[in-house]
Amino acid sequence: MYKGGNPQDPILQITNIKQIVGPSKETKQERYRMVISDSKHHIQAMLTTQLNNLVKEKLIAMYDVVKITDFIVNNVQQRKIVIILGLSSVYSPLTDVLGNPANIEKIGTSDTPQQGKNQKTSTNDTNYFKKQDSTSHTVVCPISNLNPYQSRWTIKARLTAKDNVREWKNNKGSGKLLKIVLVDDSGEIGAVMFTEAVDKWNPVLEVNKVYIISKGKVNFVKKQFSSVKNDYEITLDANSLIEEVSDESSQNLPNQRFSFISSLSVIEQLQKDEIVDLIGVVKFIGPVSVIHTRNKEDIGKKEITLVDKSGYSVDLALWREK
Repeated sequence: MYKGGNPQDPILQITNIKQIVGPSKETKQERYRMVISDSKHHIQAMLTTQLNNLVKEKLIAMYDVVKITDFIVNNVQQRKIVIILGLSSVYSPLTDVLGNPANIEKIGTSDTPQQGKNQKTSTNDTNYFKKQDSTSHTVVCPISNLNPYQSRWTIKARLTAKDNVREWKNNKGSGKLLKIVLVDDSGEIGAVMFTEAVDKWNPVLEVNKVYIISKGKVNFVKKQFSSVKNDYEITLDANSLIEEVSDESSQNLPNQRFSFISSLSVIEQLQKDEIVDLIGVVKFIGPVSVIHTRNKEDIGKKEITLVDKSGYSVDLALWREK
Protein backbone atom coordinates (compact mmCIF):
# COMPACT_ATOMS: atom_id res chain seq x y z
CA MET A 1 0.00 0.00 0.00
CA TYR A 2 2.72 2.49 1.02
CA LYS A 3 5.01 1.44 -1.83
CA GLY A 4 2.31 1.86 -4.45
CA GLY A 5 1.00 -1.70 -4.44
CA ASN A 6 -2.67 -2.59 -4.55
CA PRO A 7 -3.26 -5.33 -1.94
CA GLN A 8 -6.62 -7.06 -2.17
CA ASP A 9 -8.85 -6.11 0.80
CA PRO A 10 -6.06 -5.61 3.40
CA ILE A 11 -7.01 -6.38 7.03
CA LEU A 12 -5.75 -3.57 9.30
CA GLN A 13 -6.31 -2.18 12.79
CA ILE A 14 -7.48 1.38 13.51
CA THR A 15 -5.01 2.51 16.18
CA ASN A 16 -6.24 6.10 16.32
CA ILE A 17 -9.25 8.03 15.08
CA LYS A 18 -9.90 11.75 15.43
CA GLN A 19 -12.53 14.13 14.11
CA ILE A 20 -11.24 17.19 12.28
CA VAL A 21 -13.06 20.19 10.81
CA GLY A 22 -12.02 22.43 7.90
CA PRO A 23 -10.37 25.72 8.92
CA SER A 24 -12.84 28.01 7.14
CA LYS A 25 -16.62 28.28 6.83
CA GLU A 26 -16.39 27.17 3.21
CA THR A 27 -14.56 23.97 4.18
CA LYS A 28 -16.19 23.41 7.55
CA GLN A 29 -16.97 19.77 6.89
CA GLU A 30 -16.46 16.93 9.33
CA ARG A 31 -13.68 14.52 8.44
CA TYR A 32 -12.10 11.67 10.36
CA ARG A 33 -8.36 11.18 10.43
CA MET A 34 -7.07 7.73 11.31
CA VAL A 35 -3.92 5.79 11.92
CA ILE A 36 -4.08 2.26 10.50
CA SER A 37 -1.68 -0.55 11.31
CA ASP A 38 -0.74 -4.05 10.15
CA SER A 39 0.79 -4.70 13.62
CA LYS A 40 4.32 -4.00 12.27
CA HIS A 41 3.90 -0.56 10.67
CA HIS A 42 1.33 2.22 10.80
CA ILE A 43 0.37 4.99 8.37
CA GLN A 44 -1.91 8.05 8.35
CA ALA A 45 -5.32 7.70 6.72
CA MET A 46 -8.46 9.75 6.06
CA LEU A 47 -12.00 8.41 5.94
CA THR A 48 -14.07 9.59 2.98
CA THR A 49 -16.98 11.76 4.15
CA GLN A 50 -19.48 9.28 2.71
CA LEU A 51 -18.39 6.86 5.46
CA ASN A 52 -18.66 9.32 8.37
CA ASN A 53 -21.81 7.57 9.56
CA LEU A 54 -19.76 4.46 10.40
CA VAL A 55 -17.99 6.46 13.13
CA LYS A 56 -21.05 8.45 14.23
CA GLU A 57 -23.16 5.30 14.59
CA LYS A 58 -20.25 3.52 16.35
CA LEU A 59 -20.04 0.82 13.70
CA ILE A 60 -16.26 1.32 13.77
CA ALA A 61 -14.06 2.69 16.56
CA MET A 62 -10.46 2.87 17.73
CA TYR A 63 -8.76 -0.54 18.00
CA ASP A 64 -11.27 -2.18 15.64
CA VAL A 65 -9.83 -4.53 13.02
CA VAL A 66 -11.29 -3.66 9.61
CA LYS A 67 -11.13 -4.82 6.02
CA ILE A 68 -10.23 -1.98 3.62
CA THR A 69 -12.31 -2.77 0.53
CA ASP A 70 -11.43 0.37 -1.48
CA PHE A 71 -8.71 3.03 -1.11
CA ILE A 72 -6.33 5.40 -2.85
CA VAL A 73 -2.99 6.79 -1.66
CA ASN A 74 -2.36 10.54 -1.99
CA ASN A 75 0.84 12.54 -1.47
CA VAL A 76 0.17 15.44 0.93
CA GLN A 77 3.05 17.71 2.00
CA GLN A 78 5.65 15.05 1.22
CA ARG A 79 3.70 12.45 3.17
CA LYS A 80 1.54 9.61 1.95
CA ILE A 81 -2.05 9.53 3.18
CA VAL A 82 -4.38 6.59 2.59
CA ILE A 83 -7.88 7.77 1.61
CA ILE A 84 -10.30 5.05 2.73
CA LEU A 85 -13.22 4.75 0.30
CA GLY A 86 -14.71 1.51 1.60
CA LEU A 87 -14.31 -0.70 4.66
CA SER A 88 -16.10 -3.23 6.83
CA SER A 89 -15.57 -4.30 10.42
CA VAL A 90 -13.87 -7.65 10.97
CA TYR A 91 -13.25 -7.74 14.73
CA SER A 92 -14.18 -5.15 17.33
CA PRO A 93 -13.89 -6.25 21.00
CA LEU A 94 -10.25 -5.08 21.31
CA THR A 95 -8.93 -2.56 23.84
CA ASP A 96 -5.36 -1.90 22.72
CA VAL A 97 -2.89 -1.81 19.84
CA LEU A 98 -1.87 -5.14 18.36
CA GLY A 99 1.85 -5.67 18.07
CA ASN A 100 4.35 -2.79 18.26
CA PRO A 101 3.89 -0.90 14.96
CA ALA A 102 6.44 1.66 13.78
CA ASN A 103 5.76 4.72 11.64
CA ILE A 104 6.35 3.52 8.09
CA GLU A 105 7.37 7.07 7.07
CA LYS A 106 10.43 6.74 9.31
CA ILE A 107 11.63 3.36 8.13
CA GLY A 108 15.39 3.54 7.65
CA THR A 109 15.93 6.22 10.32
CA SER A 110 17.29 5.63 13.78
CA ASP A 111 13.84 5.89 15.30
CA THR A 112 12.95 2.77 17.23
CA PRO A 113 9.35 2.35 18.28
CA GLN A 114 8.74 2.42 22.01
CA GLN A 115 6.51 -0.19 23.51
CA GLY A 116 3.36 1.33 25.02
CA LYS A 117 2.37 0.68 28.59
CA ASN A 118 -0.32 -1.81 27.67
CA GLN A 119 0.69 -2.81 24.17
CA LYS A 120 0.51 -6.52 23.44
CA THR A 121 3.55 -8.08 21.76
CA SER A 122 2.61 -11.75 21.75
CA THR A 123 2.36 -13.23 18.28
CA ASN A 124 -0.92 -14.81 19.36
CA ASP A 125 -2.56 -11.38 19.17
CA THR A 126 -2.61 -11.65 15.40
CA ASN A 127 -5.21 -14.37 15.76
CA TYR A 128 -7.68 -11.51 16.23
CA PHE A 129 -6.05 -9.39 13.58
CA LYS A 130 -6.07 -11.96 10.79
CA LYS A 131 -8.26 -14.76 11.99
CA GLN A 132 -7.87 -17.30 9.23
CA ASP A 133 -9.17 -20.75 8.52
CA SER A 134 -6.16 -23.03 8.73
CA THR A 135 -7.04 -24.94 5.58
CA SER A 136 -8.24 -22.30 3.15
CA HIS A 137 -6.38 -19.25 4.56
CA THR A 138 -9.62 -17.29 4.38
CA VAL A 139 -10.08 -14.29 6.67
CA VAL A 140 -13.01 -15.22 8.91
CA CYS A 141 -15.48 -12.76 10.42
CA PRO A 142 -17.04 -13.68 13.80
CA ILE A 143 -20.82 -14.12 13.61
CA SER A 144 -21.27 -11.49 16.33
CA ASN A 145 -19.69 -8.90 13.99
CA LEU A 146 -22.04 -9.46 11.05
CA ASN A 147 -24.34 -6.57 10.20
CA PRO A 148 -26.36 -5.33 7.19
CA TYR A 149 -23.73 -2.70 6.37
CA GLN A 150 -21.16 -5.33 5.34
CA SER A 151 -21.17 -6.22 1.68
CA ARG A 152 -18.43 -8.83 1.82
CA TRP A 153 -17.72 -11.27 4.62
CA THR A 154 -16.83 -14.89 5.32
CA ILE A 155 -17.83 -16.91 8.37
CA LYS A 156 -16.78 -20.31 9.64
CA ALA A 157 -19.61 -21.93 11.59
CA ARG A 158 -21.20 -25.17 12.67
CA LEU A 159 -24.66 -25.97 11.33
CA THR A 160 -26.57 -26.82 14.52
CA ALA A 161 -30.16 -26.97 13.26
CA LYS A 162 -31.86 -27.56 9.93
CA ASP A 163 -35.62 -27.34 9.38
CA ASN A 164 -37.57 -29.45 6.96
CA VAL A 165 -38.03 -27.82 3.56
CA ARG A 166 -41.31 -25.94 3.40
CA GLU A 167 -43.17 -25.55 0.14
CA TRP A 168 -45.85 -23.02 -0.72
CA LYS A 169 -48.18 -22.36 -3.59
CA ASN A 170 -50.45 -19.37 -4.08
CA ASN A 171 -51.76 -17.01 -6.77
CA LYS A 172 -48.27 -15.53 -7.21
CA GLY A 173 -46.59 -18.86 -7.81
CA SER A 174 -44.85 -21.55 -5.82
CA GLY A 175 -41.56 -21.91 -4.01
CA LYS A 176 -39.51 -23.54 -1.27
CA LEU A 177 -38.04 -22.32 2.02
CA LEU A 178 -35.25 -23.76 4.15
CA LYS A 179 -34.01 -22.39 7.49
CA ILE A 180 -30.77 -23.31 9.25
CA VAL A 181 -28.90 -22.15 12.37
CA LEU A 182 -25.16 -21.42 12.35
CA VAL A 183 -22.95 -21.17 15.46
CA ASP A 184 -19.34 -20.11 16.10
CA ASP A 185 -17.35 -19.06 19.18
CA SER A 186 -18.89 -15.58 19.17
CA GLY A 187 -22.60 -16.27 18.69
CA GLU A 188 -25.33 -17.74 16.53
CA ILE A 189 -27.32 -16.58 13.52
CA GLY A 190 -30.13 -17.96 11.40
CA ALA A 191 -29.92 -18.34 7.64
CA VAL A 192 -32.68 -18.75 5.07
CA MET A 193 -32.71 -19.81 1.46
CA PHE A 194 -35.39 -20.02 -1.18
CA THR A 195 -36.32 -22.28 -4.12
CA GLU A 196 -33.15 -22.39 -6.32
CA ALA A 197 -30.86 -22.13 -3.32
CA VAL A 198 -32.85 -24.85 -1.54
CA ASP A 199 -32.45 -27.19 -4.52
CA LYS A 200 -28.71 -26.55 -4.60
CA TRP A 201 -27.77 -26.53 -0.92
CA ASN A 202 -30.31 -28.72 0.88
CA PRO A 203 -28.75 -32.02 -0.34
CA VAL A 204 -25.25 -31.05 0.87
CA LEU A 205 -25.93 -29.34 4.21
CA GLU A 206 -25.75 -31.61 7.26
CA VAL A 207 -26.32 -30.87 10.94
CA ASN A 208 -23.11 -30.76 13.07
CA LYS A 209 -20.89 -30.21 10.01
CA VAL A 210 -18.70 -27.08 9.84
CA TYR A 211 -18.81 -24.81 6.79
CA ILE A 212 -17.03 -21.78 5.36
CA ILE A 213 -19.82 -19.51 4.09
CA SER A 214 -19.67 -16.28 2.08
CA LYS A 215 -21.54 -14.27 -0.56
CA GLY A 216 -24.73 -14.09 1.46
CA LYS A 217 -26.75 -11.04 2.47
CA VAL A 218 -27.25 -9.96 6.09
CA ASN A 219 -30.69 -8.53 6.85
CA PHE A 220 -32.62 -7.45 9.92
CA VAL A 221 -34.55 -10.45 11.19
CA LYS A 222 -38.29 -10.53 11.74
CA LYS A 223 -38.34 -11.63 15.36
CA GLN A 224 -41.80 -13.17 15.14
CA PHE A 225 -40.46 -15.72 12.64
CA SER A 226 -37.15 -16.58 14.34
CA SER A 227 -36.10 -18.35 17.55
CA VAL A 228 -32.41 -17.47 17.12
CA LYS A 229 -30.81 -14.94 19.46
CA ASN A 230 -29.60 -12.46 16.88
CA ASP A 231 -30.96 -9.20 15.46
CA TYR A 232 -29.84 -10.23 11.98
CA GLU A 233 -30.36 -13.11 9.58
CA ILE A 234 -28.42 -14.32 6.53
CA THR A 235 -30.09 -14.90 3.18
CA LEU A 236 -28.22 -17.39 1.00
CA ASP A 237 -28.84 -17.89 -2.72
CA ALA A 238 -27.59 -20.18 -5.45
CA ASN A 239 -24.53 -17.94 -5.96
CA SER A 240 -23.46 -18.08 -2.32
CA LEU A 241 -20.33 -20.04 -1.45
CA ILE A 242 -20.62 -22.90 1.06
CA GLU A 243 -17.68 -25.23 1.63
CA GLU A 244 -17.40 -27.97 4.25
CA VAL A 245 -14.25 -27.94 6.38
CA SER A 246 -13.01 -30.57 8.81
CA ASP A 247 -9.68 -29.32 10.13
CA GLU A 248 -8.66 -29.55 13.79
CA SER A 249 -9.89 -26.06 14.70
CA SER A 250 -13.36 -26.94 13.38
CA GLN A 251 -13.76 -29.55 16.10
CA ASN A 252 -13.59 -26.82 18.76
CA LEU A 253 -16.61 -24.92 17.48
CA PRO A 254 -19.59 -25.28 19.86
CA ASN A 255 -22.54 -27.52 19.03
CA GLN A 256 -25.02 -25.25 20.79
CA ARG A 257 -25.04 -21.91 22.60
CA PHE A 258 -27.05 -21.40 25.78
CA SER A 259 -27.65 -18.47 28.13
CA PHE A 260 -29.61 -19.93 31.01
CA ILE A 261 -31.74 -17.70 33.22
CA SER A 262 -30.92 -17.79 36.94
CA SER A 263 -34.41 -18.88 38.01
CA LEU A 264 -37.75 -19.82 36.48
CA SER A 265 -39.22 -16.80 38.27
CA VAL A 266 -37.34 -14.56 35.81
CA ILE A 267 -39.81 -15.65 33.11
CA GLU A 268 -42.42 -13.26 34.52
CA GLN A 269 -40.16 -10.33 33.62
CA LEU A 270 -39.62 -11.36 30.00
CA GLN A 271 -41.45 -9.94 27.00
CA LYS A 272 -43.94 -11.99 25.02
CA ASP A 273 -42.27 -14.22 22.39
CA GLU A 274 -38.81 -13.66 23.92
CA ILE A 275 -36.49 -16.65 23.53
CA VAL A 276 -35.20 -18.16 26.78
CA ASP A 277 -32.90 -20.98 27.92
CA LEU A 278 -33.90 -22.60 31.21
CA ILE A 279 -33.19 -25.59 33.49
CA GLY A 280 -35.86 -27.25 35.59
CA VAL A 281 -37.11 -30.52 37.02
CA VAL A 282 -40.15 -32.17 35.45
CA LYS A 283 -42.93 -32.25 38.06
CA PHE A 284 -45.90 -33.25 35.91
CA ILE A 285 -46.43 -34.75 32.44
CA GLY A 286 -49.83 -34.27 30.88
CA PRO A 287 -51.48 -36.45 28.23
CA VAL A 288 -51.17 -35.80 24.51
CA SER A 289 -54.02 -33.70 23.15
CA VAL A 290 -54.93 -32.84 19.58
CA ILE A 291 -55.33 -29.24 18.43
CA HIS A 292 -57.42 -28.53 15.33
CA THR A 293 -55.95 -25.58 13.42
CA ARG A 294 -57.67 -23.11 11.12
CA ASN A 295 -55.91 -24.82 8.22
CA LYS A 296 -57.83 -28.00 9.10
CA GLU A 297 -54.69 -29.71 10.40
CA ASP A 298 -54.42 -31.78 13.57
CA ILE A 299 -51.34 -31.14 15.68
CA GLY A 300 -50.34 -33.11 18.79
CA LYS A 301 -49.63 -31.16 21.99
CA LYS A 302 -48.29 -32.26 25.38
CA GLU A 303 -47.94 -30.01 28.44
CA ILE A 304 -45.41 -30.58 31.21
CA THR A 305 -44.72 -28.65 34.42
CA LEU A 306 -41.18 -27.62 35.38
CA VAL A 307 -39.95 -26.49 38.82
CA ASP A 308 -36.60 -25.32 40.15
CA LYS A 309 -34.97 -24.77 43.55
CA SER A 310 -36.72 -21.41 43.95
CA GLY A 311 -40.02 -23.27 44.16
CA TYR A 312 -41.35 -21.49 41.08
CA SER A 313 -43.12 -23.62 38.48
CA VAL A 314 -43.95 -23.05 34.83
CA ASP A 315 -45.95 -24.96 32.22
CA LEU A 316 -44.17 -25.94 29.02
CA ALA A 317 -45.99 -26.95 25.84
CA LEU A 318 -44.41 -29.49 23.50
CA TRP A 319 -45.75 -29.58 19.94
CA ARG A 320 -45.51 -32.54 17.60
CA GLU A 321 -43.96 -31.77 14.24
CA LYS A 322 -46.40 -31.62 11.35
